[in-house]
Amino acid sequence: MIRSPVLRVLSAAALAAAAAASFGGWIGRGRSMCEDGLEGPLAGPVEASSGGPSSGRRAGDEAPAAAVGAPRPARTRWIAVGGGSEPEMNQVSLEEDLLGVRAALGEDGIVLFAGGPGTRSVQILDEAERGSPLRTALGELLDARGGRDARYAATRLPLQGPSTRDALLAALGDALAEPGEALLLWISGHGDHGDTPRDSAALLWAGGSLVPMDLESAIDAVPRPRPLQMVVTTCYSGGFAELALAAEDGPARATPRAVCGVFATRWDEESSGCDPSPDRASHESYAAHLIEALRGRDRGGEDIRDRLDLDHDGRIGLLEAHAHARANALSFDLPMTTSTRLLRSLVEDDGPGVDVSLPEEEIVLRTIGERLGIAGVEDARARLVAVTARREELEAAWTERQETSDAAWWEIRGALLSRWPVLDDAFHPDFDSTLSANAAEIERMLEVSGPYAQWLEAQDDLAAMDQTLGALRVEAAPFERWLEARKTMELAARLRARGGEGWARYEEMRRCEQGIP
Repeated sequence: MIRSPVLRVLSAAALAAAAAASFGGWIGRGRSMCEDGLEGPLAGPVEASSGGPSSGRRAGDEAPAAAVGAPRPARTRWIAVGGGSEPEMNQVSLEEDLLGVRAALGEDGIVLFAGGPGTRSVQILDEAERGSPLRTALGELLDARGGRDARYAATRLPLQGPSTRDALLAALGDALAEPGEALLLWISGHGDHGDTPRDSAALLWAGGSLVPMDLESAIDAVPRPRPLQMVVTTCYSGGFAELALAAEDGPARATPRAVCGVFATRWDEESSGCDPSPDRASHESYAAHLIEALRGRDRGGEDIRDRLDLDHDGRIGLLEAHAHARANALSFDLPMTTSTRLLRSLVEDDGPGVDVSLPEEEIVLRTIGERLGIAGVEDARARLVAVTARREELEAAWTERQETSDAAWWEIRGALLSRWPVLDDAFHPDFDSTLSANAAEIERMLEVSGPYAQWLEAQDDLAAMDQTLGALRVEAAPFERWLEARKTMELAARLRARGGEGWARYEEMRRCEQGIP
């Protein structure tokens, strides 16, 4: 009997179980928003007003929408872009995010997603067993790829176009030229890691990408552009915080452009939230909490406006929602902002400070500190170091186990392809006839093969290690967020003591981030 090997892309339930087992119920689950990542994590269905609940949704239930896009609003307040460069990167969680964005911000925006109107774009997990067990096993062994456990559905989003580079830059240029209040650009998808922060990229449909310089160019191309707010939730999204600085030789300084933003993570870290599960309650990420906070709710749908409205002006600003997501997301995200990037470019690690009030940092310190019982900086650092040491030890064991897996894989692969060379190419004209004529013999070879059994066992071990590694990342994240908030308070106190242009620019950047989307 052929057993399909365990994929290293983890289910939400598996990662949640590992997280709960490893540190007493601090649950993390989901997947990363990276081109080749894994992991991520929690709850709150999207209401019918934002497209309807997705639980139980099956691809193919809906016919593709008309190829003609939805009408553009008379005035564009926001642009939301979602999906990735390939079909398997257009997970339903990204569609759910954009449905939530539309519900939070209203209908006067532009939505660009995957292949655009008239396409079957949304990847949805389907756990039903389909296809030949032998073909499945050969696919995982000889040509592994994501998406084989999924179906594809037409999106419920009213789309103005595809999430291509050209479509995004065209919509952005037009919207920036409109007069009035700030424009919000929301990017919910996948990212790619660059050599420097400014090389960080958001991946777009059909092989396109967007880097910080593209936004600089789009802004500079408009004679009198509107201010621009950004929300980027991709992996390595913190690279877009570099827009807070001028790209020039010499010491970094504040950019004159009216641009600010919040980001799911740092420029050199993955983010969570990319999940094909149709159950919205299983999606846990910074983005999911941010969206609900902008709607005045927690992930369970409870109205918490009084807790979110830190400046008591009766509205929920972007920075307030960001603070809530930082404090409450049970994921491995390490969120940041343009103002924190600016602050670190302006202030040294020592020097005198004065009292400063930063409610968004204070709520993060209080919420995480109380939840985890953090006694102070040294306690937070010590606990983070302990988690990091466990993770590094397990990563070393993972690497060693991967080496034995690779050795077994090469051996069984060589044995199969030496007899049936076309088995690793399902598009070869002889593939179907070869498999049909030799299925019984191929299956017997796999059943008695020692290397194949060793490889399957290694896949199980690696998957279990991945679950624990994901749980350790989630366990470490709140300590890192707490320490980051503490550092921001210290640096802001020093910058405030110095005053002058630097403090004025920092306050200006925070006001932009505090704006109401």
